[in-house]
Amino acid sequence: MSLYDQRNRRSSSSSSGSFSLRSGSRSSISMEMLEQDMYEYGSLATFKVNEDVLYSEISKAANRITGGSERKLTDATASARKQGTPSQVFYDIFESELIRVTDFIDAQQKNLEFSARTLLTNVEVAEEDMEGVGDEEGQEVILCLTRRTQDLVDNCLKLQTFMNKNNAIMKSVAELADSRLKTACLNLLERRFGNTVLHSALVCVVSDIYDAIRSAQDTLCNKGSGKDPQLWKAPSSFERSTTKYWVKNEDITRLLLACAAEAPLLVYGKAGALTAKELRLSRESEGDKLWDVLATPITSVYFDSEDMSLYKQRLARVEGAQLLRARWYGKKPTGNEIVFLELKTHHEKWVNTKSVKERVSVQENDMETFLNGTAWNVDDAMEMVLRATPNLEGAKLIEATDLLHRMHKLVVKHQLKPCVRSVYSRAAFQSPKSNALRLTIDRSVTLIDETTRSPGDKPWCLSDDALIKSSMTTQVPYVVFEVKLAGEDGMPTELAKLETEGVIQEKAKFSKFLTGAAAFNAHKVQTLPYWAETESFADMFGLDESSTETYLLDSSDDLGDDIERKLASDPTALEKRASDRTALKKRKGTENQKIEIAPKAPARVEPKSYFANERTFIQWISASLLLLTISTIMMGYGTNAPGSSSTVVFGAGIKICCGAVLIVLYATFVYFRRIHLLSNGKPYGYVDFAGPLILAVGVTIGVIILLVGFIQSNPNASTREQFLHQAEGKCVMQSMAGIHPLEYQPSDALVVNNTLLVVSNQQVMSHPLDGETRPSQLAEIPNSDLEGLTRVGDRIFALSEGPQQTELIELAWTAGGGMEEKARWKVSDSLQAEGLAFVPDLRNDDSSKPQGRFYIDVDGAIHTFAVPDLEVNVTSSNGTEVLPLLHLSSINMKLINQGLNSSSTKISGMYFFEGVTYLLHDNVEIIRAWDFETGELLAQIPLPKVSGGFSNQWEGIALERRIVGGSLRGSNDGSSSLLLHLTLDSPPQIWTIEVQEGATKGSLVYPNCAGG
Repeated sequence: MSLYDQRNRRSSSSSSGSFSLRSGSRSSISMEMLEQDMYEYGSLATFKVNEDVLYSEISKAANRITGGSERKLTDATASARKQGTPSQVFYDIFESELIRVTDFIDAQQKNLEFSARTLLTNVEVAEEDMEGVGDEEGQEVILCLTRRTQDLVDNCLKLQTFMNKNNAIMKSVAELADSRLKTACLNLLERRFGNTVLHSALVCVVSDIYDAIRSAQDTLCNKGSGKDPQLWKAPSSFERSTTKYWVKNEDITRLLLACAAEAPLLVYGKAGALTAKELRLSRESEGDKLWDVLATPITSVYFDSEDMSLYKQRLARVEGAQLLRARWYGKKPTGNEIVFLELKTHHEKWVNTKSVKERVSVQENDMETFLNGTAWNVDDAMEMVLRATPNLEGAKLIEATDLLHRMHKLVVKHQLKPCVRSVYSRAAFQSPKSNALRLTIDRSVTLIDETTRSPGDKPWCLSDDALIKSSMTTQVPYVVFEVKLAGEDGMPTELAKLETEGVIQEKAKFSKFLTGAAAFNAHKVQTLPYWAETESFADMFGLDESSTETYLLDSSDDLGDDIERKLASDPTALEKRASDRTALKKRKGTENQKIEIAPKAPARVEPKSYFANERTFIQWISASLLLLTISTIMMGYGTNAPGSSSTVVFGAGIKICCGAVLIVLYATFVYFRRIHLLSNGKPYGYVDFAGPLILAVGVTIGVIILLVGFIQSNPNASTREQFLHQAEGKCVMQSMAGIHPLEYQPSDALVVNNTLLVVSNQQVMSHPLDGETRPSQLAEIPNSDLEGLTRVGDRIFALSEGPQQTELIELAWTAGGGMEEKARWKVSDSLQAEGLAFVPDLRNDDSSKPQGRFYIDVDGAIHTFAVPDLEVNVTSSNGTEVLPLLHLSSINMKLINQGLNSSSTKISGMYFFEGVTYLLHDNVEIIRAWDFETGELLAQIPLPKVSGGFSNQWEGIALERRIVGGSLRGSNDGSSSLLLHLTLDSPPQIWTIEVQEGATKGSLVYPNCAGG
């Protein structure tokens, strides 16, 4: 009987709750169809193993064999099997029951796959219709699809639980039958019930479903943006935090389904759905598709010296500990095929360098030369690199050569040779559009001993068809799961739930190399990794002395007592297990050695720890001085302030002064206590709770009292104007006389001869800074949309973002005082360009010939371009072809946008002034000051607030140092002031603000009229 036959479909008699996503669409799908149950389970208990009947049959068969006499059961069973009666009868019953259960499970897996493929088809239809529906309707459909997918996943987990329970019962029965009746039920069970997890093809379909739902959500939110499948490209370098977990094999289905809910299955070189469309209507299962077809087989050969020096350094996590391995994917390379050599270098947190993994490619037939232990020079390394990657050149070639040379030096220094090999299949979950989250599952992690080879043996490591003894191989008893996160994102929801429930167990610093090296060389390493104490690794490391055997029987069954009596009366079983344990230790060479276990988190005391303790003590003294300063101010304020509040303030100052003295005493106590802990290597006791609390409370109370007193004595302080407003000599809005406000959009500004040049659409406007002359139009540039202005010496350049491409336009003065287009250069095909700045080479001493480069923001990324020569005659207004501007480099936008979210990285203006490049981020209303020579962020300055909610419309920036006298429009008396010019797009405004230089280079301080 099939569960598919038990499905209950909802009635479709009522059509009032049904609607189409897109009227008249051939692929439209109704809500009623989505709500319909794709697959509903009946009672699984109906199909479970008849446990009680099987145990009863064992007892009956045993009684028939002995005939009720006191003969030994083993002798009677041997005779009975010759007759082919009671034992064979039970074997047939067991086989029949096993076939019934396994056939049922197979049918349910096919039904689940069919239901999943049907749901996938529905989701894809809904995704296609998303562009034609409203947000509310679309969200309702997506919620319905998500609910149906969760129902499908729940049914998968129910069937997996059913499989686990019935397999455990059948195994218990088989072990008992083999013990009492001398049958071969356990072998039969392993043949028929060998795979105890659901077919992984089901996971592939579920992954496609979740990915299609995510795509539909993207399409709904950003019409048309979620449909295009993308191929994933591995990043050349990436920083992310990695957490490793252990997972039991019986929980792998649950883990795979949880990963599919967070990210799609990632198959290198493949984009789009993993489920073929021609199989959508088939009820046949694709079996273990994930692990047999899609998963990546990975092989790594790790190298170490005879005395296991690399192992010992990695285990102790010493600074600079290195690990060298050769890695390939799929079958072992031969001849000219590529092997990847990888060098991992561990750096402690106190070193100002992160741990790194470096990789270089070599040909497989060069591996013997690489491992021969003879010293090389750089030329030898370069020849080997070029044989593997002949197209490599320049800095990358030098870098690869240096890396291979360093690797070989490590081989020569430690006389490295193959030590251990790891072989496993890896399934990865990651969006091809992002590297923010990557989930990997390593299954069937097998470790192989490579040290049995004699020096000089060929090939350099074991071949794929080599005969391997059972003593040379072992398997990690868990599935290894890794969560790799970029940035500061937390654990995904579904995985956090698995961790809470204990399905995944975090194992920090777990290493396949350390596990294999210790398992095969315990007599050399003497210290095992901390996970060697785990019960599941006991046989691998030869540490478990227990000899227990567990049968999964009901405690109420009297057969359990019979088993215990049999084990107690058969000492040979215990002797055999003890003998096996001794043989294991002899194989590992540890029978007469004391093996130590490395601590999970070893405490390290470095010289800098003592200096840090001293610095902390000094900081506490500084904190006490801060409190003393606050208390002195409060007591002085309390003495001079009028009113009754003076007594309260003075008394609070006295108390905070006493608190400062207590902090000095407490800091002295903590200093000497930590000296004692460091001297004795204690890993705990360093956390201080009381001191920071006392300091925080003291500072908070003092600041609050001062703030309250200040507000009481200055009643108008809290109502001060915060918006940008005009103030004579400090904040001036330039005249807009004669300019239509609906047609003017100031985009950028440039100071030239006491005049602001401002670009707006196709116009170049002049705004004199004398406060008297009206603004005027200098030029109108056809076929342009001007967004930026800058100057190179006497040359003036404007940036245009359209109408066909982004261009750089050089402007020239005319005899009548206006401006005209002189030349154009193509910057990009994009129509999204905002900022333009010329950054000179500060090392150039010849000011008459400025040298430097243009910095241009295109499509949210800053690129640098060479300054075109004066002699180049290029025009575009008359149809002449525009030459491209020479592109030099691109700026690291991850550094530029640090601390900003993805929607706030737009740069609307750039300006270079006195060695500092200012970037105007209008969306987040800040100006950032950068030193592009060093890549250092110097300052972050908030933009002035504008009334009416237009504070994010600032477009242009310019700075000017002027010799003036007291105001923006005063006479010259030799003093210097710094002027900040800002242009506002909407409403059109141009402001000139007198600012002060802050304490750090590049920082600006506004006057009160600008919110300072």
